[in-house]
Amino acid sequence: MAQANPRAATGRLPEALNVFRRTTVLAPGNGGAWRNLATALLEAHRFDEAADAARTAIASHPNDPVAFDLLAHALAGGGHWQDAREALQRGLALDPGNPAMRAHLERLLAAARRTER
Repeated sequence: MAQANPRAATGRLPEALNVFRRTTVLAPGNGGAWRNLATALLEAHRFDEAADAARTAIASHPNDPVAFDLLAHALAGGGHWQDAREALQRGLALDPGNPAMRAHLERLLAAARRTER
């Protein structure tokens, strides 16, 4: 995974995705690997795949608030506002003081209101 993070940061996202995918095959129970894959897929605007990767991270580590936040980002990217809100609320239940997730929830609610008009 150390190879993939610099690739993603330097705009070599396809290479990073390949490394993250290989990592999840080699270590399917590694929640961090699934989170990294979800993050890279979000950067590639592949929201359904990112949601699947985040769900896999949650399945292996159900108390990981970051995985719920990633799931919320992916769901919101796909226009699934209610599901995204629920994912964020689950993440906030695990880490109630997380300011980034609270801010994300506010942005999500505002975006959902704009889309409903």
